[in-house]
Amino acid sequence: MLDLSNSTHSILISHQDSFYHLIIYIFAELIGIFSFKNTCLLFLLIIIKRTVLVMLEIQRKRTYLCIFFLYFAIFFYLGIIPSNIDNLLTTLAGISNFGVSFIITAGLISGTVSLLLFGYFSDHLSQRFGRKNLFILTNLLWIITIGILSLSPHYSFFIVFYIIAAIGSGAFLPIGFSIIGDLFTSNERGKKFIFYP
Repeated sequence: MLDLSNSTHSILISHQDSFYHLIIYIFAELIGIFSFKNTCLLFLLIIIKRTVLVMLEIQRKRTYLCIFFLYFAIFFYLGIIPSNIDNLLTTLAGISNFGVSFIITAGLISGTVSLLLFGYFSDHLSQRFGRKNLFILTNLLWIITIGILSLSPHYSFFIVFYIIAAIGSGAFLPIGFSIIGDLFTSNERGKKFIFYP
């Protein structure tokens, strides 16, 4: 019979993991009498469970840090263009002051539209293609196009690839926030959105 009032059994059931320990204890009770062999099996199962939880927590933290590093990179590259207007005017063929303002405006508009569209349709797209695949694809899209931007020979080439990069970064932002929302509980989520380790 399962008697949880006994002091040895209440030690095994902590407040945090009481459900898991109760299931493991019931499993041990089903195997037979609570002997030394079953006690060792019970503690072995508890150690395995704790190890798996620690490994999942490490993987969750790595994923979180990776997403925020990518957010930092997006906002870093968005700040490169306005701070390098003089370099664009001298090195990029066929550009004027209006062209630089058009680059910034077109990038912001296409990024905003992409953010809104991918934010609205991300559930449908993630069910169809998988959230991980969308995450990788949108990041590759803006990272590769930013790399191509550094090789742009003239203005029209630059503006096309800058708009593609803005679409990729705008698509990544809602997907990254939804992944963070999946990784953490509702109590932790608010702190993690503002990068509170």
